[in-house]
This record gives sequence, C-alpha cells and structure tokens, in this order.
Amino acid sequence: SLSLQPIADERQSEPVLVGTGYDLSDVKAREHQLEDALAEVGRARSELAGLNVGLERKVEDRTRELKEMVADLEKLNAELKELDRLKSDFVTLVSHELRTPLTNIRAGVELVLDTGRDLSTQAFGTLALVKEETGRLTHFVETILDLSALEAGRFPIHPASMPVESVARAVISRFPEGRGGERICLELPDELPPVQADEQSLMSILFHLLDNAVKYAPRGPIAIGGCELEGGRVQIWVDDQGPGIPPESRSAVFDQFSRLDTSDAREVYGHGLGLHLSHRLAEAMGGGMQVAESPSGGARLVFWLPAAAPRSGGPAETLNRAT
Repeated sequence: SLSLQPIADERQSEPVLVGTGYDLSDVKAREHQLEDALAEVGRARSELAGLNVGLERKVEDRTRELKEMVADLEKLNAELKELDRLKSDFVTLVSHELRTPLTNIRAGVELVLDTGRDLSTQAFGTLALVKEETGRLTHFVETILDLSALEAGRFPIHPASMPVESVARAVISRFPEGRGGERICLELPDELPPVQADEQSLMSILFHLLDNAVKYAPRGPIAIGGCELEGGRVQIWVDDQGPGIPPESRSAVFDQFSRLDTSDAREVYGHGLGLHLSHRLAEAMGGGMQVAESPSGGARLVFWLPAAAPRSGGPAETLNRAT
C-alpha cells in the first residue's frame, strides 16, 4: 500500500511528493484465513442443519415407538388388573363356598367326639385329626377372605382406644398348653398407653405373630413386649428364641405367600399369609411392621400403632363444667 502526499518547499516552486508504503502481505494472508474459516463455518452449519433434520426424524420415530410401547403396556396392565380381579373374585367365591361346609364338618366331628364314647382309639384319633385339619383349613379360608376384603377396601376397621394387655391375654388364651401356650409370657410395662386400633384386627396381628413364633421356634420362651415411642406411637413386639430371620430375607417375609423354607419337605406347615395379613392390618390402622434384631438371638417381629388420645371430660373437667 503506497500513499503520496505533496509538501510545499519554499526553496523551489514545484511541490515535493512524500510517499509512505505499507507491507500488507500479513493482513491479506489473515483475510484469506478468515475467509476460509467463515467458509468452513458455513459448511459446518449446513452439515449441522442436515444432522438436526435427521435427528428430529429419529426423535419423532423413537417417540412414536415409545408411545406405542406405553399404549401396549397400559393395555397389558389393564388386562393384568382384570385377571387379578378375576383371580381375587374366584378365590373369594371359593373361600365363601368352602366356609359353610367346613363349619358343618367341624361341628359334626366335634359332636361325634363329644358323644361317641364307644369310639375306638383309632377312630377317635382320626376324628380328632379331621377336626384339627378342618380348623386349620377354616383359618386359612378366613385369612384369604380378610385379604380379599383388604384389597377391595371393604375390610371393616373401627378404631377405638384399646388396652394392649387385655387384648394380648385374650389372644394368648387361644394357645393352650401343649400347643405353645405354656411358653408365651407377657412382658408389657404397666405404664404402656392404650392404642387406637380395631380390636379384631389387633387380635389378628398378635395371633399371627404368636402362631409364627410357636411354629418356627419350637423351644424356648416367647415374649410379648412393648414401649411408648415418640410422636404418639406405641410399639409392640414378639420375641422368640428360634433360628431367627436372615437380614437379606427380612423385607420379603411380609410378601404374600412368602416362606423362608421353600423346599418340598417342610416340617412347619403354612401358607405364607399370616405375616402379610398382619402387615396390611397394621398399615390399615395407621401403623407399620418390620423385623428387628432380637436380644435373644431369635426373631423379633415389631409393629407399631397410634397411641390413643387421652379422654376428655375427666373428673377435673367435669367439676369445672359443674362449677
């Protein structure tokens, strides 16, 4: 780049031209580099636009596939729910149909055992076994019916202030001597407050926990304990001195039809419904249930319920109203 500038010189009449030159080779090189870079950016933008179009198509295709999968899953879920409802209805129907004949069979066997003094020892033993097995099957049917009612939201629960000790003693009386009753001891503190619970549901929970302890801990004492927790809750537990429950199996014992021993040759007969029903009943009454560490080394099954609110209208309040 060359620029010329005339400058007057007093010593001569003709002006003097002064020239300034600049080397622009570096600037031109950079201009060419910038033009190349801008061209590269343009090509990249074109490629990116093409990729975006392809990506949008892929996203649309994938979204359509996912929507179809969701629709299929919803349809499958509805079919499974319908199958589950049909299964529950079938089980409930069968259970209802079994309950009456089982009751009649048990009553008839009891009548024969009470009046059949001339029965042989073998016949008496056979009828006693029939009575025992009929009672066990009746209890199983009642458990299924209770579970079906819970799942359908039709299980009657009427919470009221309930003393734990009196309910526990009533449940213990259902375990006679020779059937584990002699090993059950009550260790509830005197200051344990009453709970807000349905009486039949609370009795069912305690019965299943004690029945579980009697079956799986054939030796050693079985203790019912309890304490008051913070937040207006009462905790109750059943301790045994059996083999205990492994930590990895403690959450599964409350699943329906769950049993720790799944082998064909099982010494303890059961269906895996008692703890599941107890857990559901505790939750239905605003509480919960879990397996905890037992000081005896066996199993400790713990459940908690809301503590009953103190009664209003006591002697002092009555006096104040009268005054």
